[in-house]
Amino acid sequence: MFQAENTEVVGISANAPFSQKAFADFAKINYPLLSDRDGKIMQAFGVYDEPRRIAKRAYVIIDKDGVVRYLNIRGTKIHIEGDQWHPGSNHSNTC
Repeated sequence: MFQAENTEVVGISANAPFSQKAFADFAKINYPLLSDRDGKIMQAFGVYDEPRRIAKRAYVIIDKDGVVRYLNIRGTKIHIEGDQWHPGSNHSNTC
């Protein structure tokens, strides 16, 4: 579905790969799930709940140059759309 738009979908969590595979099989997920056991990727996007070692639910769209074009972290007022924002920066928009 997304290949026609030259787009890839991936999921990232702090779970171990074997846990992700079990979840993907159960939920019939057909896109890659990446393991971020140390939370570095999730921290860069501001979606890591370090005390609980889990990711906040978030949707991120990144263009081919690595610029975040859309970021929505569920349960927060963080919502970035259309701005040029790079992971790890302090820039944020709220709505």
